[in-house]
Parts: sequence; structure tokens; C-alpha cells
Amino acid sequence: MKRLLFFVAGLIAAALAGGFYFLFRVFPRFDTKAFPTGAGAQGEDWKISTCGDVPFLIKNGLPFPSGFDSSNRPVQMLNGSWHMRLDPEDAGEGLHWERLEKAGKGWKRINTPSTFNAALSKIPDYQGPAWFFLKFVPSFEADDKHWQRICLEGVLIRSRVWLNGELISRHEGGWTPQYADISACVRPGVQNTLVIRADNRLTGVSLPPKLLKNHMPGWHPYGGVYRDVYIEKLPKDYIFKADYACLFYQNRALLKMNVLTQRPEKPYARKTSREKGLSCTVSCGSRKIKVKASPKASQGPVVKYSFDIEIENPRLYSPDSPELYDVTLTYGNDRVSFKAGLRTIEVKGEEILLNGRKTFLKGISKHEDHPSLGASQTPELIENDLNLIKNMGANYIRLAHYPHHRGELIKARDMGLMLAEEIPLYQAGTGFTAWYGEKRPLFEFPLRTFGNRQLQNSDLLLNAQRQLTEMIERDRLNPAIIMWGVANETYTLDKASAAVHGWLADTARMLDPTRPVTMAEFTYGMPVLDDRRQTGRYMDVISINIYSGWYFGNMEDVSQKIEKVHGRFPGKPVIISECGAEAAPGRRDEDGLWVAERVPPGKTYSEDYQERLLEHYVTYAMKTGFVSGISPWVFADFFCPEFPGNPVPYYNSKGVVSKDRAPKKSYHMLKRLYHEDV
Repeated sequence: MKRLLFFVAGLIAAALAGGFYFLFRVFPRFDTKAFPTGAGAQGEDWKISTCGDVPFLIKNGLPFPSGFDSSNRPVQMLNGSWHMRLDPEDAGEGLHWERLEKAGKGWKRINTPSTFNAALSKIPDYQGPAWFFLKFVPSFEADDKHWQRICLEGVLIRSRVWLNGELISRHEGGWTPQYADISACVRPGVQNTLVIRADNRLTGVSLPPKLLKNHMPGWHPYGGVYRDVYIEKLPKDYIFKADYACLFYQNRALLKMNVLTQRPEKPYARKTSREKGLSCTVSCGSRKIKVKASPKASQGPVVKYSFDIEIENPRLYSPDSPELYDVTLTYGNDRVSFKAGLRTIEVKGEEILLNGRKTFLKGISKHEDHPSLGASQTPELIENDLNLIKNMGANYIRLAHYPHHRGELIKARDMGLMLAEEIPLYQAGTGFTAWYGEKRPLFEFPLRTFGNRQLQNSDLLLNAQRQLTEMIERDRLNPAIIMWGVANETYTLDKASAAVHGWLADTARMLDPTRPVTMAEFTYGMPVLDDRRQTGRYMDVISINIYSGWYFGNMEDVSQKIEKVHGRFPGKPVIISECGAEAAPGRRDEDGLWVAERVPPGKTYSEDYQERLLEHYVTYAMKTGFVSGISPWVFADFFCPEFPGNPVPYYNSKGVVSKDRAPKKSYHMLKRLYHEDV
């Protein structure tokens, strides 16, 4: 009887999906023409402007900086011992905790950066406000030719920050940094008080958005000040952005560079820096090339420099030979450096070309997750994880589902691992899939998160646009990144939803025309839905998450389903961006069947079945011409509240290594296949 009811519920869900498609056509649409993808795009405390033809982001009144590797700017790290206090009643602001001078009763010591609700913590289930308190003495003296900027690399998932009782920053989104000018409120030579209110609860317009009242997303809603916090001392004339593109001809490379600087609007320094201009040094080994540049354009206090650097007999960047050139930019007393990789990445027909050659992406998807560290990353963990991936023979990582720690991106760059990076616009508009999968009653159908009712919410989309901009601005200098992702498993079943994703794709292309854009499409396992996908027309690369053989159907269905996608959007490369099956570490087929949530009966949850399924998918992908890559789900088992009734409760066990990084059978199978030539 129960099975019959579930079957009937499935039919009702399909009917509702089709019926509501027409119903929601009458709801107001997000007018993409009214919301710019470039100059003029703006939200409550941010906007995109341009200097000449170079876009830049203003957030908290400051230009958002590129992620340089190093600089000559003095830095004071604020990592270490802090105080933390949970605020489940959300009473902290009413009690004016932002003005505290001392962390008294109720506060406890915590090491920062850290994740306070990791799987092995005492409060893994906590969602709500949490406060962080630090007393520190600034390392820098007051100086009328410099200013001070605080950076918080990551606070999950929204935050407000006070210094000495003054609100200096607010930020929505836990995976990109926030900056604030603290020159006017920092007190040199004495104790200062830094207070942060963080909140890891999801909302209908957060990234990821909330889908159902009691539903958890596909990864744990971690909380905390989980990345570095530091203060920089900068000259008032300084460099904040650089970008570059590579052109190749004969035996030469042309490095085309843009640099943006910020100068005071009041010429306190007699325009010294502007008169000297900007200099650039590019070196690789013993070779050094120096160029001096003059201003090409200005927009208020922002000055643009553009110049070309010709390099003879260039050493190209690739997974087999990750050659890097040291680039140093000097502007007055300010100096920043980064490593550039000379390479091109482009889409031509059904192929992805790296340096003009067809490339197959032998990949894996990867979360930031560890049983004791949660979302926090240490250099040791990053190095160990990337070594496991590199030794597996992979040349590509899909960074799921948010911008990862910069240290991981830099290490991957140095190892020659190609990366796709995406924002956490996850399953927006698909609340009905969770409703159906969790067998919720009809009266709980999520009208507010169905289709375009949620997906076209302007607050959600402007949040996504800003976080996309911050991700690209932070990581654009890294040659390991070959694609930008604008969404994952969102609602894409009509033209209006497709146009929204096209709008985000245009934002990415405006910010960075040198890399292709993609998004990971959801596979429902029902033709009435899967055949309605619309978004591929706006993407350079078609990415598909498909779980035939696990959540629905058989593994043998993959060829028919992928070829159907290819037929719908011909002439474009396809990537199998997710596929997989759960495997409890050490479990074998002969151990019998396990019953789990949302998975049809008859699965063993064994390493044997996982190995067979992934081998089938990877073998198919590697021999199919229009498939340009695969990134099985997922590198390591990770903490996940979405499946509390699983045989391994609260864990997604689709990792090819365990949560403790012990390789499963599928890891060794991928190592064998990935070391073969494609």
C-alpha cells in the first residue's frame, strides 16, 4: 500500500511540475535587460564600474582586489586564540555584544580560523548566530601616507563586523573575502576590540538558498570564521587589480596586461605616483623582461594601465608542464607579485582546447570537508588531498560548490591541476525534488521555492551576481582555472529560467572573456522533466550531473541520456560533471543489500558496485568524442545532513576515498584508467 501511495505521489509530482510550469508563467519575471551584467550592476552595498574597458567591483566603498600571491605591504595576522559565544535566541545585538570590551561569562576560547560545527565537534547541528571576539594591539603606527585595510577571507555564511564598536563591514556569502577600511577607527598602540556576528542559517535568497522548511542542502551548513583574518598597511596610491591574456604567434607569446590602481582623489602627495607611472617585471628562471607603462584611462580615483609584454620561446603552462612566470608590478611605493601561466583555453565545436590541442578532463569533484576540521583547510590537508588526486592520474578538479581556499587553488596551480570554479547557486527553484524525494505530504508542496518563483527573485540573483563577481576578481590570475560555473542543479525547465542563467553567464564573460562558462544541469530521471532543459544554449560547455544506476535507472542508461543531451545542444562539448554511487568503506557485494533514503531497493553500498558503476561511466566518457571530461562525485566522503537515514548516517559516502582519506577500490580503478592516454 505504501509503495502504491508513493507511486501516486510521484505521478502527482510530475503533474504538478507540468501544471505549475504554465501557472508560474504569469508571475513577474526577472527582467535581465533591466539588470546590467557590466557597468551599472549594483546592489545595496556594491556596484560594478569600469575604467576604460576594464570592469571592477566596489564593495564596502573599496575596490575589490585581485588575489595577488605576495606584496611588500606590512601584514598583521589576527589568527589564533579568540572568544566565541553561540546566540541561539538571537539576543546579542539587543544586548550590544558588538560594544563589549571584555569576553566574560558565556564566552569560550576558540582557535581561529576554524569551523565550530564540524562532524566531530560537540555542536554539529548548530545553525544560528555565533559571535566572535578578539582583543589585539595594532602592529602599525599612524601615518598620513598610508591606510589600513582588514580582510576576512571567509566567514560562514553571512556576517557583520565591528571594530571598537563601529560597524565596518557586512557580507553575505561565506566563500569569498570581505574588506574594510579601518583607518578612521583603529587605535594605534593600544588594545582594539574586533567583534564578528556570523550566521550560518540558510534563507530563500542565500547561496545556497533554502528549499524546504526542514530540508538540509547537499552539504553541511558549516559556520565560523574559518579562513584567515589579517590587517594590511597600504600606501594611499596602490595597485588593486590586474588581469592578463595570452596570444601566441610563431615562437613568441604576447602577454596583454591591464592594471588598475587607486589614488587619492585629493592630491596629497603631489601626484608623485602618477608621474612615475607603473613598472612590470616578468621573469622565468634567469630571463627578465621589464616594461614601464603610462596611464591609459581614469575613472575618478581609479587609473588604468595597459601594456603588452613579448616573450620569445615561451614555456607554456599545462598539466604535464606547469611552467609559471613571476610577474611583479610596482606603482610608487606599492609592489605586488603573482605567477602567470602562458596558456590558452577555448571551446571549438565539441572540443575543449588547451594551448590549441584537444584536451580530455580526467577529473574528480571535491568539497572542502574534514571530520574534525569541517570546512576549514590547513596546508597539510590541502597538500595531502591534492597529492592523492594527482597520484590518481587526474588532471582536473571541479571545485564543488563554492570558491575554495586560495591556498588550495595556488597548490593546484603549481601541480598543474586544471580547475573549474563555481558559485553556490545550488538547486534554486527545485524544492519540489526534495519534497518528492523526502515523501512530504501534498500540503507541504514548496510553492515559494518552485521553479521561477524562487529562481527569479531579484535579491537571490543579485546576490549570485555579486558572489560570481567576487570569485572571478579574486581568482582570475590563476592559470589553473579553466572554467567558471554559474549554477548547480538549478531549475532550467523553461525559457525564462534559461535567460536568468544566460544573464549570469554574460556577467562572467564580461568580467573574464578568456575562459568558457558552464553550469551543472540536474538530471531528474524523468523524461517529462529532463527533456525540457533550456539552459545549454547559453553555455559554452554543457555539464550534466547524472546518477543512472543509483538514484534512478541503470548505469547502462548513461549513453542514451548523454547522447540525448548532446542532440538537444549539438556542437558543444559535454562534461559529465557528477556521477557516482555510495560505498561504505570496506563493504563488499557479498555483505548484502542496504536500504537507504531516496535510493531504489537493491543496492549493496559496496566498494565493488561503486567501482563497477564509475568504471562504466569513465570508460564511456573517454571513448565518446563529444564528451570532453568527467568529474565523478566525489573525492572524499563528506558530512551531509541531507541523508540522516542512510546506512552511514549523516554522510555522503560517494567518495573514492573515505572521510579519513583511505582509498577505496574505485580510487585504484580511476588511477588505472586515468593513466591511460585519451
